[in-house]
Amino acid sequence: MDYKETTVTGSAWRRFRSIAIENGWLQVPMVVCVEQEVISLAAGEILRDVGNLNFPFSPADAFPILDPMTNEPVGICATGAEVYALVYSYVMAKAIERDAATAPTEAAPAEPPAEAAQ
Repeated sequence: MDYKETTVTGSAWRRFRSIAIENGWLQVPMVVCVEQEVISLAAGEILRDVGNLNFPFSPADAFPILDPMTNEPVGICATGAEVYALVYSYVMAKAIERDAATAPTEAAPAEPPAEAAQ
């Protein structure tokens, strides 16, 4: 018998810990996903990376859109090109927001010099 062995009750599931798009110059973009297993016990969660899902980006790939809460199809499809446009637009909106927040403020125009009294 192992030291302090106990029987535990809980649940386990998989999730994507990270999803990245590797967009090398003059290369086919690669989608890189890290899968994580979550084991939930009364004392807390145990997290461990269990594998990767990597695949080349393809604008023509079509797939059904799933509800993230239920994993059920919502009845419409999307393409890789549409996902790319959405991610690009979201990232550019955040970049513009960041740049606006860090841009130097323009100084008010200087007053013209007062004319000398005659």
